[in-house]
Amino acid sequence: MALRLGSFKTRTAAANALAVAAILIANSVYLLLAERGEMERNREAIEAHAQSYARITEASIGRAFLLYRDRDGGRFHQIIRDNLSLEPSLVGIQVLGPSGEILFDSARMDDGDPSQGAQQPQGSVAEPERIEALRRRALTLVPRRSAQGMDDVDIVAPHQTDGGDSGLFISYRVTFKSLQPAMQRRYLTTLWLTLVSVLGAMLVAAALASRITRPIQELTKGALEIGEGNFDRRLHLGGDDEIRILADTFNQMAERLKENVLKREDSNRRLAGLNEELKELDRMKSDLLANVSHELRTPLTAIKGYTDYILEGKLGPIGEKQERGLVVIQRNLERLSRSINALLDFSTMDVGRISLNLQPFALPLLVEQIHQTLRSELERKHLRFESDVPRELRPVIADRDKLAHVLENLVINAIKFTPQSGLIRISARREDARGKGAVEVSVSDTGIGIPEDQIGKIFNRFHQVDGSTTRRFGGVGLGLAIVRSILDAHGAAIKVESREGEGTTFRFWLPVFERDEAPLGSHPGYS
Repeated sequence: MALRLGSFKTRTAAANALAVAAILIANSVYLLLAERGEMERNREAIEAHAQSYARITEASIGRAFLLYRDRDGGRFHQIIRDNLSLEPSLVGIQVLGPSGEILFDSARMDDGDPSQGAQQPQGSVAEPERIEALRRRALTLVPRRSAQGMDDVDIVAPHQTDGGDSGLFISYRVTFKSLQPAMQRRYLTTLWLTLVSVLGAMLVAAALASRITRPIQELTKGALEIGEGNFDRRLHLGGDDEIRILADTFNQMAERLKENVLKREDSNRRLAGLNEELKELDRMKSDLLANVSHELRTPLTAIKGYTDYILEGKLGPIGEKQERGLVVIQRNLERLSRSINALLDFSTMDVGRISLNLQPFALPLLVEQIHQTLRSELERKHLRFESDVPRELRPVIADRDKLAHVLENLVINAIKFTPQSGLIRISARREDARGKGAVEVSVSDTGIGIPEDQIGKIFNRFHQVDGSTTRRFGGVGLGLAIVRSILDAHGAAIKVESREGEGTTFRFWLPVFERDEAPLGSHPGYS
């Protein structure tokens, strides 16, 4: 298993060994960091437990000190020893006065005569952190370094009595020295395991390199040729191990890939033909819609005209019952006319023949025109209409006729889905973003709203939110598709906000005409 310096076998062995070593070292570093994190968590747990202990015991220690401060110091010392024994991390307790004077220190319990009382005046607190903790008069953690170089912490807790603040403080000294030995043992164990593992990995890598590199070049060359599309390439390797199985698998894969490629090419040819057929069917559908709509409009216009003549009395007098019937006919003729117009608009837009005549115009006048056009529909359903479009609003740049179609479709949609006595509002306000003027136009209603899962689909052609509900309100499902097509041609986005049972608001934005801009003229919306 000799390894020649610079050979492929040596480089393979070195690469494998380095990779394994890097992984082992990374794992060791991770384990060390995890151990350090565990130590920090244990430290935090000790701190939290000590704080809880301080909150629980400060009252009893303070009461005992006040009771035995002038007599029976031995009884108070026993209470302190009991408290120290209950909390392993607790190494000392002090009682401090209001100004930081040390009235008692458990480290000096053996000094003096216990019978003289618990109070042992021993100077004052000198550390700025503990002085600040006394000033705050709240339970406070004060980090400190012990004489042995350990990072300890003092917990200063004000003593509260039933009558209020006693002025005393109970200071608990907490140590973390119990964590150090276990941490050092884990560090040493991890380092030794890492070193032994790296040495073992280097030996294993050298042994494996000699066995693997011999057939690997042939496998690589064959795999590259197969990857380049030479599916007739076959690998012929001796042996009866995993390499041979891998070579046989490559050969089977190449055969399957060759078959799949041939099938895919055949499928692509068939799909291309089907796609052309679908395009032709789509074109025929659009032509059919346009032709049928045109054919329907001619007799519909005649029927509508004669109905108007009869209602106006130009063909002779009519009775009250006949008038009511003719009004119903007239209303349904208008509904049918709108459906036919929607189909015509859709057929035009579907084949991409929208062209725009972009000119500045006053938006308030257009909104008033829409109101007058749909007044009868609004009155028939007893709906209120509000226009919140300031007269001083600057002109917007758009195709006036197309935008009228957008607003009319949105208002008709609102009328359709708003119950009686509801409100429909068209609003517009100036917005300036990125140095460019724009007008936000919104159409809102107090109708039945749109389910949240349907908002993203309402602009799809022929989409119905709910077949039964929508049929109750009528329509062919093209109004909002036409709205989006026209606004897309303008380069304007439309957004929808809706809550079921509360209403819906549609918003879109149009550019503002500034005085120094020249008229824009015609503009093809689609090419």
